[in-house]
Amino acid sequence: MKTKLLVLFLVLFIAISHAQVGIGTTTPKSILDISTADPNSPEVTDGILIPRLNVLPTTDPGEDQDGMLIYLTTDASGYFEGFHYWDNSVLDWIPMRNEWTRAVNSDGEAYIRSNIAYENGFQINFGENGDFGIGTNNPIEHIELRRAGDNDMQFTSANTNPPNLIFYNTGGTLDSPDLTAANQEIGSMIFKTHDGVAVREIGGMRLYMDGTPSAGSTPSKFVISTTASGTTNQAEVVTIDSDGNMGIGVPDPQAKLDVNGNLRISDGNQGNGKILTSDSNGFASWQAPAAVTQGDVKHGFQSGDHNGWYLLDGRAISTLSANAQAAAISLGFSSNLPNATNRVLKANSGVETLGAQAGSNTLTLNSNNIPQLLGTTNSTGDHNHGFNDTRTEFASASVRSGNNYPSFPYATNYTDDSESTQNSGNHSHTVTIGNSSPTSLNITPSSIVTNVFIYLGL
Repeated sequence: MKTKLLVLFLVLFIAISHAQVGIGTTTPKSILDISTADPNSPEVTDGILIPRLNVLPTTDPGEDQDGMLIYLTTDASGYFEGFHYWDNSVLDWIPMRNEWTRAVNSDGEAYIRSNIAYENGFQINFGENGDFGIGTNNPIEHIELRRAGDNDMQFTSANTNPPNLIFYNTGGTLDSPDLTAANQEIGSMIFKTHDGVAVREIGGMRLYMDGTPSAGSTPSKFVISTTASGTTNQAEVVTIDSDGNMGIGVPDPQAKLDVNGNLRISDGNQGNGKILTSDSNGFASWQAPAAVTQGDVKHGFQSGDHNGWYLLDGRAISTLSANAQAAAISLGFSSNLPNATNRVLKANSGVETLGAQAGSNTLTLNSNNIPQLLGTTNSTGDHNHGFNDTRTEFASASVRSGNNYPSFPYATNYTDDSESTQNSGNHSHTVTIGNSSPTSLNITPSSIVTNVFIYLGL
């Protein structure tokens, strides 16, 4: 009872006099000044005990308690152990604790850590050089998330402007950006692992400038790298350039899809000997080819070998694939394919060798190729032939009789006369046809030019 009266007396005294109260001191410096007997050697009881609560009140304080201080002795109802004060403006208990603590990592670098995370066995730390570590106080990169197990990262929003992961690189400086250098890397996502010896970069996705940028022109290319078995060195395996051309195993693709190596396409219908066929919309699928067997021959406008069909151009069989060589030999071609260049196909007479070349595109006629033409005029072929005849008339003369010389004829005059053969002048004429140096005749028929192929299989 005496204690209560003393306290009441002190309160009334302070309220009336507005004097400063000192506990442990005769010269108080504030309304209430509490001092220990020996600050350099304090007692365990040197201090003030604020009301200690195991739980918060079930009814929230009001405006009159704005700023009221308590000490929560244990975590309760989502509040941590420690001092709390009532903030009536937000109608909540506000903890009075430092959420960050200054510390030093194993490399002697200062950092601050989150007390809440640390108290729960985790770490959220900011280093003195601006590094940020989650799960580590000594991040390898400027930002590192390190923890065992699930380390997923999610960006969540509910907006027409969705979350973005942005990589920005520039030439010049951050304060004065400018054009980057030609073919400069802009950003990348790198993947690492440990091979039992050291940490290795085993692949990544990188974006480069594709050539030299300029004002209004920033061509870029995207490159994917992987590491093959038996090595720790990355290699570029996929490239998409500024024209949209994709190269697989090709660093400088020249078409929308440029592949260096075998290509496999599966649609559920693939099978041995099937042909990739396009429909009218450009969609491709595997289709069974028209029924063909090794040795079939066809005409086509293709310029070269295709889908198991080989151009009959007389090439050496040794230049063919192993399967095609075996097929050609089985058809009887031991050294070369037949050469169908500028030739037509002919059915076998039954005694000819398949694939043999014969015949010609020209023809030469000589006298042995022309039947003999002999004949005479018929019975109605009487006709006249005119000619000149020189007639000589002779007269008799005698020598002198005295000498008993005989008489003899002598020409008295000469006369030219025209005569004719008799009407019964049937006879023959000899006729010569052609000449002694004949020229060849081109007997090539009108045609459409194609190539000739033989099927030797895929």
